[in-house]
Amino acid sequence: MVAVTRCLLTLLLVATSGVAHGQLITRLSSNTVEELESVRLAIRDHGARQSEALDLTGLQKNFHIMGNNTSNQYQSINGRTRSWVDYQITLQPKRTGSLVIPPIRVGAQLTQELVLTVTPLAASTRQQIDELVFYEQEFSAVESYVQSQILMQRRLYYSNGVQLYGGQPTAPEVSDAIVITLGENRASTEQRNGKSYGVVIQNYAIFPEASGTLTIPGVEMAASVRVLNSGRVSRKGVRVGTEPTSISVRPVPDSYPANAPWLPATNVTITQTLDRDVTQSPVTVGDTFSQKIQVTVTSNTGSIVPPLDLPVSAQQFREYPEPPQIDDNTLGKEVIGRRVERRNLIALTPGALTLPGSEIVWWDTAADQLRTTT
Repeated sequence: MVAVTRCLLTLLLVATSGVAHGQLITRLSSNTVEELESVRLAIRDHGARQSEALDLTGLQKNFHIMGNNTSNQYQSINGRTRSWVDYQITLQPKRTGSLVIPPIRVGAQLTQELVLTVTPLAASTRQQIDELVFYEQEFSAVESYVQSQILMQRRLYYSNGVQLYGGQPTAPEVSDAIVITLGENRASTEQRNGKSYGVVIQNYAIFPEASGTLTIPGVEMAASVRVLNSGRVSRKGVRVGTEPTSISVRPVPDSYPANAPWLPATNVTITQTLDRDVTQSPVTVGDTFSQKIQVTVTSNTGSIVPPLDLPVSAQQFREYPEPPQIDDNTLGKEVIGRRVERRNLIALTPGALTLPGSEIVWWDTAADQLRTTT
């Protein structure tokens, strides 16, 4: 009886040991796919009961990762247990040719390296797709000054039957620049080459913060299109996008006054108002009145306007300035910035009292010359 017990115990230990040591099985749903088609990478971890967090960074060189699903399975039949974890990763190739799927770490193990062959689309099919959905992108200038406005417009064209996924790309993330969204996305229709397109228009203002080369990265979005190939209509998933764009950013011109804060714009105005008409209602000693000076800059933000130099005679006035108000109007086709300065003034002496004028030096980026607004 003792011998039988030992034999059963040994068999049980062997069976348990066989389940505990995991085994990875990796396969592709197809070893050859056409450009724009997706492929499923399946990984099964035999003997595992818990899923692992997979590092898929290595796949991003050659593939778009379209999906990643995990499922756990456990079976017990006649006292024998089996368990495994399945990983299903959907991939879309970024290019044609022989693409390597590198080993992926699952726990303490690595999957085997696989190679996927991606064949190019027929030229006629590629032309169909390029005419069905595409981006166009324009910039107001290919050369600009530091801190000056560069207008960018992105337009997505899509024809009937095109399905767009994931929403529109947001504002570009540009190093060494401030990007401001102008208004909201606009939708319209347009006829081109006898075809009707829906158009999504996005506008941005970009302000480079350093001279040199400014790079605006490209964007991508997913869509699917219906194409006719060998007499059959099929739907294909595509990625449509824009190319990166480089803009040359010049430094502050040498002719700009060294003691003046740099202010590039296409127009600058200054307005002054008082809260009372001093020509109709003279001020008496001890009276308080309010002065408001507003600087409006076209093609730049209110934050670039320097504080105004408005000294008054301490013998004539006592002044109580308020914090400046700075805001931007970004609802139109470009940025319009505003700086408003207010102060309360008390007249201290009788007679003709003078409030000083003010001037702002700025660079007209449209005419490419120095200007002064008074």
